Amino acid sequence: MNSIMKVCAYFFSILALIFSTQAMSYDAVFNVTGAVRAGTCKLTSYVAYDIFLGDHLIGANGFGNSKGSKTKEVEWVMSFDCPENSGVYIRPRGNTYSSSEDTILSLDYISGSTSAKGLGIETSYSKNRTSWYAMRLYSNITVHGRFEPAGSTTMYFRSVYKQMDATITPGIANATLNIDVTYE
Repeated sequence: MNSIMKVCAYFFSILALIFSTQAMSYDAVFNVTGAVRAGTCKLTSYVAYDIFLGDHLIGANGFGNSKGSKTKEVEWVMSFDCPENSGVYIRPRGNTYSSSEDTILSLDYISGSTSAKGLGIETSYSKNRTSWYAMRLYSNITVHGRFEPAGSTTMYFRSVYKQMDATITPGIANATLNIDVTYE
């Protein structure tokens, strides 16, 4: 019987110990982060363009006779389909004809004497084909702010050869224009 009492005393002392200690708990903190964004726009026109400005004779139609003379304009477009609450912005990049001519794209250099000289490429843009603006290289241009509801938009461009020096040297007159497109 003495052993039963020892077991009972031992058992009750364990129970007393369990119930007399303070319960311990910890708070767990979870930081949940993220964002919900509208889908991006789709460029529905070509991603890479080869825009042919034409073959031009110096002196024909006034081109090449004086500084500032231009060839006939060639129009091209960029078209976008965008979801609701999205916007489209572009930033043209390329080599400027000179530091003071940020609207004139310089011609690509071709080794040897095959490059044309004394001219550059001028591009203007419009959202409606009514009001045209000189496209400044390395400047941000809003194509369309926010679409509410989803929609489509087109940006129109016109490019020309423009005489920049007193004389033009004939040759290959290619240039590279990169346009960064940003969707928000």
